[in-house]
Amino acid sequence: MNFFTGAPAPAGAGLAMAPMYMGFLGIIPDGHEVAWAVLPYTASVALLMVSRVPNFSGKTLGSRISRDLVLPLLGVHRAEYEQRKAETVAE
Repeated sequence: MNFFTGAPAPAGAGLAMAPMYMGFLGIIPDGHEVAWAVLPYTASVALLMVSRVPNFSGKTLGSRISRDLVLPLLGVHRAEYEQRKAETVAE
């Protein structure tokens, strides 16, 4: 099974919230200036979520991480994040 039927809910939620996130980052202007573009975009995402259009799942891409390595890898990632955060505060 390499395809989802319609967009999966987490991906659809991320796609629907993308304009708001980009507004917070200052990539797109806030408010009424972009509402004319955001409304059809959000409606399109909603239609994609309930459609029967096959969307590639990506399950077969790359290699899988074994279950016993997930927690240690998350710990390494968190340590790197905290180190970068400390370096940013020190500057």
